[in-house]
Amino acid sequence: MNNLELAASKLNGRVWQKHGKNRVYLKADFKRNQSAYLDFDEVLEDATTDNMLDGAALKVYTDVWSQGTKWNVNATKQCKHRLMQEIAEATGAEVCETWEEVVLV
Repeated sequence: MNNLELAASKLNGRVWQKHGKNRVYLKADFKRNQSAYLDFDEVLEDATTDNMLDGAALKVYTDVWSQGTKWNVNATKQCKHRLMQEIAEATGAEVCETWEEVVLV
């Protein structure tokens, strides 16, 4: 099983591969205007839980046009923190304690 398939099965997601992009879209309990996916640099064959997220970036988007920028940033940080906690449960990785500590890049 490759890293995309393993991540999708562990994190309740679905694999998407097109146009040279390797992603796992996450099916978390999002609000209406939120979406998230893991963006992978490369596909690793024979992946394990220890290395399934190597070269992956968690992307979270929140877009509510009627709210201000600060509200959207905070909502994105909260959603990303919740997903980071789910990923930590699946992989044993460490995560920051509060959503305020999440850095958006």
